Parts: sequence; C-alpha cells; structure tokens
Amino acid sequence: LLTAIATFGRSEWLNTQNSWLKLLDDMKYDCRFLDYEKVGENGIPAEYKVVILPAAVAISDAQAQKLEEFVKRGGTLIADFAPGRYDGHGKRRNSPVMNKLFAPYDGPIDIAYAQLPKLGGKFKVAEKGMPVIQEKRYGKGRTVNFNFSVSDYHFIQLGGAGGEMATSKSADAKMQLAMRNIVQKQLERSGVKPGMSVLDSKGKELPCMALVRWDKSTGTIALYKTPAIPRSKGNLPPPNDVIDRKKGHNITVKLPFKGHLYDIRNARYLGYGDTFKNLLVPGIANFISVQKAKVNALELKAPSSLKAGAKAEFSFTAKGAVGPQQFNIKLFDPAGKDQRPYRMNVRTENGSGKWSFQIPYNAVKGKWQLRVTHFNTGMKKIQTIEVK
Repeated sequence: LLTAIATFGRSEWLNTQNSWLKLLDDMKYDCRFLDYEKVGENGIPAEYKVVILPAAVAISDAQAQKLEEFVKRGGTLIADFAPGRYDGHGKRRNSPVMNKLFAPYDGPIDIAYAQLPKLGGKFKVAEKGMPVIQEKRYGKGRTVNFNFSVSDYHFIQLGGAGGEMATSKSADAKMQLAMRNIVQKQLERSGVKPGMSVLDSKGKELPCMALVRWDKSTGTIALYKTPAIPRSKGNLPPPNDVIDRKKGHNITVKLPFKGHLYDIRNARYLGYGDTFKNLLVPGIANFISVQKAKVNALELKAPSSLKAGAKAEFSFTAKGAVGPQQFNIKLFDPAGKDQRPYRMNVRTENGSGKWSFQIPYNAVKGKWQLRVTHFNTGMKKIQTIEVK
C-alpha cells in the first residue's frame, strides 16, 4: 500500500480498488479479498480459478512464489499494471519469479492517458513502451497484464476546502462498457461465469450488483443499482435527495438454478423457476428469496390476554417451508410504539420456532401487538395481546 501511494498516489490506489469492485459487481461476478500475508504463507486456495492483482506494484518473494504455484497448476493471474515491480519492503527489483509470470520492465511507472482505439477509447497506461493486454502461458495456467489502470471506472473525487467532501463518479458508459468487455473476455476464457444474468427492458445486460448467498437449501439474492446522483460526505445521498420508488429498470433475471422465488421487500411470490421479472429502482436494493418448497402461509400462536408481569410464550410457523428460515419479532405497546428491547431475529432449521418474553410489571394496560415477519418471504403475522 505504502509503495503504491509513493509511486502513483493514494487516490489512484484507492480508486483502483473501488473500480475493480464496481466493475466486477456490474458484471455479476462474486469476488473475495485474499489476505496478502496468508497468501505468502499458505498460497491461493484451490477453489479459486482467477486472482486479480489491483495496483499490486509491491509483492514479496514469498507471495510471488505462491502466485507462481497458482498459475503453474492452472490458475489465471490478472494484473492491471506494474505487477510486483517492487519487493515486500518497497524496493525496486527485477524478480526472477515475477519475470516468469510477466514480461520484465525496468522503466518508470508513470500513469498517463493514451488513446487506444482498438480498446475503445482513452486509457491510463502505466508502463510506457510496453504493450497493453500482454498474455503469457505458464505451466497449466496463464497470466494477463493489462498495463492500464481501471481507476476511472468508478472513483471517489474529494472536494471542499480540505477534501472533506466526497463525490462518487464514474467514467462514461462507453468507456465502462469497453472495460467490462476486456475483463469479461479474460474471465470467460478462464472458465469463470457470472452468478446470473440481469437484462433491461431492451434485452441488454444491465450493469448492477447481483449476489446470492446460501444457507444450506435456502438462498437470498441481492440486486442493487447505484443511483446516478451526486453523493455527499461519506458517500451517502444528500439530505434533500429523494429516490423516486416508481421509476426504475424493468429487469428480467436469469438464474443458474431453480426454486420458489419471493420478492422479500414486497412480500410477493414470483413463482417457481429460474427466471423472474421485477422493478429495480436505483438506490433501493431488491432482495429475492430462493426456497426449496412453496411457503403457503405464516402462522402465529400467542395468548390473547395476559396480566402485567406474566410470561408470554408463543410459536410461529412458515407453513411448507423446507430448510433454514429467518424470522423477526417485534412488540408494540397500545400507542403503537415499537418496544425495541423486545426485538429479536430468530433462525430456525425447519420453519417453526418458539419464543417467550415477560410482560413488564408496569406495562400500560390495553391492546399490545406482537408482530412476526418471515424474512424469507416477507410475510407478516400480527397477534393482539390484551394486557390487563
């Protein structure tokens, strides 16, 4: 990190990290950060097919050795620019191991714009005189050195008197598309496929984040489109910013698996299959649940009345649910105020659960409400409890 900052500046390094994440998100690729110290000790885990080196200008000898082993056994190693030109202590060196993986370069690392018509526009080239998109076979794998920075794809621009204001910006759509095409070509050649396909109303791939997380047999899909609006300090919407929930992208999502699909936010059943349609509003995430079986209803059994100080015991069931399920529990007083100390999230293995709590001795008499929400479907059930 310090070597990168000293070589081409903190902003370039930070924006490179942000751009790689946004670029991979837009293409629906799920990625993980690897601890560079653990890479030097244990190598690259066997489940990874591709490793990307974002502005990794400093690589220790131990890390270089492990990267060589990864490529040798069939992995793909992608560098944006100047991979391992410095050692782990920030000293410029010509590493024999890194030279096996990437073409050596002894010149200055000077990031500057260059017009590259074949790639689709103006790119930030790092090593003058070196070709862009250098590929090399090594062992059973291969390496790719783009020799350009992707930092313009999505970057944070500091403003104000002392950089106290941060604005999130992106390159124009044409440049972003060119970068996505370059990266996707390399990932596809390595046998890595996007987690899913998200098409807009014209049938074109919509750049957006798309993740799926599994809990045994149940899954949750998250879709998010970054709003094209100015951002303020902390990269949050300005206070007066209003997101129009009725305007968005009509999307068609194609999944690599089938299941019973639920729009969690809107508590809507989307049907069974591997394809669904929905509205994706920039700035508002879509959460889709994938269930092995259809959930028919949410049942809640609780006492209808209790005395102050008594113990309230209740049970809840997502009828038909198979596998782990998540529930949220809330209690409201007669005035409709959420009693936050009684909030609870409960995970069950089979769709049924039990819980209990004590009604306060000084509880306001009247009709209290117990509300249970089934996170996996968005279904809600309310039971009135009269406190006497």
